[in-house]
Amino acid sequence: MKQELINNKEFENALVVAILSYFFKQNLLTPDEYTRIKTTLNVGDTIVDNNPNKSDVYV
Repeated sequence: MKQELINNKEFENALVVAILSYFFKQNLLTPDEYTRIKTTLNVGDTIVDNNPNKSDVYV
């Protein structure tokens, strides 16, 4: 079970980085914004939750 959670987290992180990269390449994010968001995700060990029932709810 723990390995599955790690794999899910790695996939979610890769997806978020891909989306951030896309936004940056489309000039929708400045270099500073891109760096700040990516650093926050890495430092905060953030997990992206795609459950719409918990949207914008911090747990």
